[in-house]
Parts: sequence; structure tokens; C-alpha cells
Amino acid sequence: MAMRFLREEEPTLVERIEALENISMDRTLLDPRFDEKHRARRIEDGEVLHCLRPMTHEAATSMVYDEKYTPLLKRANLAAVARVCRRGTPPFNPAALTALIDRWRPETHTFHLPCGEMTVTLEDTAMILGVRIRGFPVTGDTESEGWENRVHNFLGRALPELEAGKKRRSSGVPLRWLREQWHQCPPDADEATVNYYCRAYVLHMFGTVLFPDGTGDTASWMYIPFLQNWDDAGNRSWGSAILAFLYRQLCEACQRAGGTHSTMSGCMPLLQIWMWERLPVGRPHRMQQPPAWFPEGDTIVAPTVAHLYER
Repeated sequence: MAMRFLREEEPTLVERIEALENISMDRTLLDPRFDEKHRARRIEDGEVLHCLRPMTHEAATSMVYDEKYTPLLKRANLAAVARVCRRGTPPFNPAALTALIDRWRPETHTFHLPCGEMTVTLEDTAMILGVRIRGFPVTGDTESEGWENRVHNFLGRALPELEAGKKRRSSGVPLRWLREQWHQCPPDADEATVNYYCRAYVLHMFGTVLFPDGTGDTASWMYIPFLQNWDDAGNRSWGSAILAFLYRQLCEACQRAGGTHSTMSGCMPLLQIWMWERLPVGRPHRMQQPPAWFPEGDTIVAPTVAHLYER
């Protein structure tokens, strides 16, 4: 029988167990880069923090939806989430959402609760928003040079001229300008015009509901390459992008001190409805069945979990 000999410097199994038992219990597995500024650490140190303000947009439904957009959005697999967004965002509970974010850990992308760890998953994203979670990733070149020209080609109109001495922010397309220029598609619009208006509608939906950032007044131009072709957009995993963006925004929010203007960004309707589904805290009554205004037999825009909280 072959025998295995331990090298003198290699500890035995018993020695390893004893070493683990001797580790000080006050050591944590938390990354000090996050833990130092984490809201939970500040609260533990006695600080009284303000609630975070959800970065939501009351003007999210100010863009008038035209049924001529529906065939295009079906090709892009964005028709279901557009129906969710156009119905309006749910009422938000900043206190409950802030308490949840105080328990978010960037190391694991989970909420650390007394009962264990929980997080928003891809399945949750698909069930609540009705977006595709399989397909090509939403990733590509983020070079900002020439982004104004890309916006011009995408929407068919140039961005507004700036006043003398002012510099345009490169964060994205102004949401107010989108609402002013693309508020409602003309009833006699030709195919090309409908295409431009639908693009503007999607860009506004991204900037106000699905991918809102800390600026609060722009829609990122980075998604334009994926919306040039509706069929190509339909092959993208938008659910993965929305969830990854929410994770990133939660990682930033959990380290904000909580001043009167501190915000939480990302897809807040997704987080709010997920919290209602998973945690019985401030949860409104859930409808027993979706409302009857959905078209019969149209599985592409079938009701999602979000519609159960429309009241």
C-alpha cells in the first residue's frame, strides 16, 4: 500500500481545525473598502442618517404612447416592459427601501437580513418587468467622442443649441428635450417618422424608469447602438442589463451618507415590487388577477407581476 507522507511544513488536519478555532471572532469577511463608508457602519457608530430619495420621474408617463410603436417594440422584445412603464410607477416607500439598502452588501450583491441573504434575481426581473433575460449582452464601446452626432442620426434631429459660454454635459440626452420634441407622434406620421418617435420613447423610458442615473435629467446615449435595429435589440438580454445596473446603483447608494438630497437610483419599480413580493413590510393589497384591459391571446404583452399592484 502506498503511503502518503506529510512534509514537515505542511500542517495536519487537526492543526488546521485548531487554527480556525483560534481565529478571533471579531474578524469579518467584509471588504474594508466598502465597510468603511457603508451606511450600516455609520448607523452602528451612532450616526442618524436621512432616508434616501428614490430617483424616480413623475414625467415617466408624459410621453404619449402610440399603438403604432407596438409592432416595433415587439420586435425588440420591449413591448411588455413598455406596457408596465406606461401604466405608471408604483407608489414608493423611501423608508422601507432605505432600510433595505442599509442591508445591501456590495461584496455579495445580496441583502443581509436576520433570516439570511436575499437578492433580486434574473427570474424576478423577467416576472416583474416582462423583459428578455437570455440573449446577447448589452455591452460595447462607450467612447463619448462624437456622441451628439450619434444622437442626431438616431433621432433625426440635432440636439438644441447651447447658450454662449455653456458646455454640454456628456452624460446623455436631456429628458426635457425628449419630452418637448417627441411628446406625441403625429396621427399621419409615415413609417420613418414613427420609427424616430418610437426610438425617442424607448430612450425616455430607459432614462426615467429602467436605467435612471444620479443626474436625474438625462438619458444615456450608450444604449443607442443597441436600438438602431429593432430585431437586433430583440436578441439582447435587457433583463440582465437592468439587473446589473440596479446592482451597481445599490452598491453606490449603500455608501451614501444620506443627506437631504441623497438618492437611490436604478430601476426602482423593480426593487419596490420585489420587496412587496418577498417581504411583508408596508405591502399593499395584491390583486387576485390582472386587470381586464390586456388584449386576449397576446402572450408577448401578457400581464406581469407588476400589474398585480396597480391599485
